[in-house]
Amino acid sequence: MGYFATVKLGGIVIPINPTYKSLEILHVLEQVKPKGLICMDVMYGLIKPIQEKYKFEFIISTCIVDLAAIPPAVKEK
Repeated sequence: MGYFATVKLGGIVIPINPTYKSLEILHVLEQVKPKGLICMDVMYGLIKPIQEKYKFEFIISTCIVDLAAIPPAVKEK
């Protein structure tokens, strides 16, 4: 959902390998200089230390359970 919302709003999606550690994530972020970040809740623990060094305008943390809450009518379309 975050991917499609970002593209719809004219943003650029930069996928980051979920096996990366904080320093590797920081290296990617320093290269692309994003304004914000959308991440899974399980990755937030790695993102939190980066917040101290890299100031995001926003961070959206989501989880797979959020997708389960989509009404059936929306899922079918």
